[in-house]
Amino acid sequence: MNTSIQDSFNLGWKLALATKSLASLCLLDSYSAERLPVITHMLELTKELLQKTIESNPHDNTPEEDSPYYRGLELYQLDINCRGSPIVVDRLDEESYKSGKRLRAGDRAPDAPGMIPLNAGLRPGTTQLFDIFSSNRHTALIFTKGDENVKPYLELLKHYPQDTILPVIVLQQGDEGDVGVFGKTSVVRDSAGHCWKSYSAGHGTKIAVVRPDGCVGAVGRSPGVVEEYRNLVFGTSVASAAVFQSLRARL
Repeated sequence: MNTSIQDSFNLGWKLALATKSLASLCLLDSYSAERLPVITHMLELTKELLQKTIESNPHDNTPEEDSPYYRGLELYQLDINCRGSPIVVDRLDEESYKSGKRLRAGDRAPDAPGMIPLNAGLRPGTTQLFDIFSSNRHTALIFTKGDENVKPYLELLKHYPQDTILPVIVLQQGDEGDVGVFGKTSVVRDSAGHCWKSYSAGHGTKIAVVRPDGCVGAVGRSPGVVEEYRNLVFGTSVASAAVFQSLRARL
């Protein structure tokens, strides 16, 4: 069930963009690159469980973790990632890997409680990142201490197709800066510090783009990441539009 749900979410947002001619049909190829390794691993795991069931003796005092009926954390699939995907962008240097565990492009985007909306850009009741993420658009988390220039990020995000990405400014815990400088862009304060920690903002992360399926599509410390990710996902949409229309006419 977990595998099937993840499959549908992975393919769903890509199909939506392709059928609207907002992305190239080549975007659909990334489904196989991202999901087939997961499916293969899950089939091997279920085969192993089946074999244990066939060979088991219900009267043996088998340790719980060796029982064919034991279901560990691996089956929850919360640690599944697509780090090797051709459409993810990770532009944090290797030193940040060595400094400790950090979020990487392709990882499952973690939640963070204690998010306080500071303007009217988000729906009432928003208290965590999962309230902000959506299955029908990307979310761009821009981390700033309030005195840094985020305009280059926001300007590049305007080049994305309309309604396909929501920019969100994430202020640091305790930052009391004037949110008016961000205009109509949604602003939240990470009151408990969980978001900055989970997204490795202290190790250089300035922006993290979260895909509609809940995976991190891009992470980096410069505005160029925004454009690089857009080119991978949306960049050939105009050229693909005529091809798609031709294919649809043949159906």
